[in-house]
Amino acid sequence: MSAPVRIIGVDCATQPRKTGLACARWSGGAPRLEEARRAHPSEPAAAIVAGWMDTPEPVLLCLDAPLGWPSALARELAGHQAGAGIAADADAMFHRHTDRVIRERLGKRPLEVGANFIARTALAAVNLLQVLRDQSGRALPLPRVAGPVTDSVAIEVYPAALRRVRGWDTRGDVRTRLPGAFAGPVPDLSTATDDTLDAVLCVLAGVDFLAGHAVPPTAAEAELAGREGWIWSADPDPFRSAEAAPPRRPS
Repeated sequence: MSAPVRIIGVDCATQPRKTGLACARWSGGAPRLEEARRAHPSEPAAAIVAGWMDTPEPVLLCLDAPLGWPSALARELAGHQAGAGIAADADAMFHRHTDRVIRERLGKRPLEVGANFIARTALAAVNLLQVLRDQSGRALPLPRVAGPVTDSVAIEVYPAALRRVRGWDTRGDVRTRLPGAFAGPVPDLSTATDDTLDAVLCVLAGVDFLAGHAVPPTAAEAELAGREGWIWSADPDPFRSAEAAPPRRPS
């Protein structure tokens, strides 16, 4: 049995009413889901999550939002003058390397943080992370390898990838199968909103991370992942050996 870890899933949004939150406890095997809910204007996500983080156990914070921006976007815009051309192509500007990896591995294309409204959610997510650092006194670094943790960390996850890994193709599959992924008793999820369910999926992605099933960046990708962020997801067969996985090269 592993040392207990508090896993917190956050389906990030710019508005409290659209922010899903879930909290579970994991010590190996099936996690125990303790609470799943939405934030509220009178009770923002930071306040709820900070309360859940008030525990002696290490915390794994799993955020459904990009935690970085494409390197090409930062590089090209740093000295750009209005009206000047840009040599980088649009895919390099608006997609991160981890987005392309997820598409290659799982056939799911994350939203473009460099070009989509998801950029506002990403900004809200990194600011939430900083508020939680300030309030909790925990450093909450972004790890480079998957597996059990002894200190609190934060990771980026993607519920659509988790659904692909589990074979839950529809929202109906999620509602039917999600309770069985946890040790009972499980809070009633029958009327939970999609935001709340996505937060619970974030928790399961966190379990895959702690169990060492989530695929890490390669040595060649590590530096780029440190700048742009990394989506932590298992493969559909999480026990596939690393030797069987196709080689990847940083963009």
